[in-house]
Amino acid sequence: MDTGSDQREELTGGVNRVVRVGGTVVRPMGPYSQAVHHVLAHLERVGFVGVPRLIATDIGLQTETVSFLEGEVAGSPLPPAFTSDEAMCSAAVFLRRLHDALATFDIPRGVEWWLPPVEPADIVVHGDFAPYNCVVVDGRVTGVFDFDTAHPAHRLWDVGYAAYRWVPLVAPSNPDGFGSLESQMRRLREFCAAYGTSDLGAVVDNARLRLLAMVDNMRDLAAGGQTAFQQHLRDGHDTLYLRDVAYIEENRSMLVGE
Repeated sequence: MDTGSDQREELTGGVNRVVRVGGTVVRPMGPYSQAVHHVLAHLERVGFVGVPRLIATDIGLQTETVSFLEGEVAGSPLPPAFTSDEAMCSAAVFLRRLHDALATFDIPRGVEWWLPPVEPADIVVHGDFAPYNCVVVDGRVTGVFDFDTAHPAHRLWDVGYAAYRWVPLVAPSNPDGFGSLESQMRRLREFCAAYGTSDLGAVVDNARLRLLAMVDNMRDLAAGGQTAFQQHLRDGHDTLYLRDVAYIEENRSMLVGE
């Protein structure tokens, strides 16, 4: 990794302008960044491998510089490296390791999170543990980035949304989906087993609740004038997620084996 290189590359995806400079990434900061920096500092202290390290901040420019994670990243549609059973199960294993590392994090008081806490808020979760925020090396998830959505919540809140993205638990009309209901049933069990939970009902229910909260948040931000989320509504993202909610509700008994 050549951190001395001044070669600049704009990284696509997300709602922020992010630029890679050699072995580092320069990203905009927000009101929630102080909280995120506490999370990253804790993960560095406990020696957790596979997340960005905070290198510097520029208060004047309101940017932060973090280390770049090497590996394959996901586009749309997802490349094969992200849709295999191996990738999915390695994502669940990685998420469990991340949660275990964050279990010793003392949640700071008086800091702002981008997303509101979800009770019981016993740990800080990543909040958006999806293929587009992960890197894959040799078919396995080796890292996760973009902690902007980190917030106090509980493990299954994160697991539910991760299952939604990795299984994925989406309606046939969702262009990001692949596989049949039977495939979703099998992959959900494998994902949960790899994470280490047998409570499929709670995982599916948290996926549905997380999607509803995401739609509410998207609409609130759009109403508050944030142009990226206004565009999301124009593109029908809220409708897509609500269709997935209806699909999960309709097929819950099949998914959890009731």
